[in-house]
Amino acid sequence: MAQELTQERLKELLSYDPETGVFTWLIKRGSTPEGSIAGNKHASGYVYIGHKKKLFAAHRLAWFYVHGVWPVIIDHRDRVRSNNRLSNLRNVKSDQENMENLGKRVTNTTGFMGVTRSGLLAKPFKAQIVRRGQHHHLGVFVTAEEASTAYEEARVRLNTSVII
Repeated sequence: MAQELTQERLKELLSYDPETGVFTWLIKRGSTPEGSIAGNKHASGYVYIGHKKKLFAAHRLAWFYVHGVWPVIIDHRDRVRSNNRLSNLRNVKSDQENMENLGKRVTNTTGFMGVTRSGLLAKPFKAQIVRRGQHHHLGVFVTAEEASTAYEEARVRLNTSVII
């Protein structure tokens, strides 16, 4: 499907600004004039651009436009689905890797990423981080803030902007 659209043809149709993440039309399309912003934001939050009765996700087109290869899975680093700046996109190889920057879960009761209740009276909070499928127990702590500090330090130590 997407392979039918070549990088050369894409660049004939659209201009992509990696700094803003915005595509603009290089040609007039029906009543849409040349220079118009391409695509529409879907209810899912992603921007889609239509070509030959097919919809293409703008984040996938951005990767293809710049790198010349179709991505496996594109992850938005800041989790904003409409932010298609090149610096915000990363090509990941698995759904698990894509999920590494999920935000705080709705069921989080401590208010801190990577911090849960330990069940211990003396040290009621524990910190843990998951990186590439590996669970790292970071210890138990008296306060949620201490556990959060351990989590943030581990995130930096593991060299990741990814938050689990």
